[in-house]
Amino acid sequence: MIYLLDANFFIQSHRDNYPLDVVVSFWGKFKEISEKGIVLSIDKIYNELNSDPKNPDALS
Repeated sequence: MIYLLDANFFIQSHRDNYPLDVVVSFWGKFKEISEKGIVLSIDKIYNELNSDPKNPDALS
């Protein structure tokens, strides 16, 4: 099974439940399953999360 993620997944996870600097294991596991192709997203989501390249935040 493959899951397609929207921007809300990334934003809510980082801001509310799993901050990047606190729950490192969550993001490590996410990276692992994304490299296996289990979770995917689209370029529009990437662009939304990286909308200000001159002022990136931790999530971008």
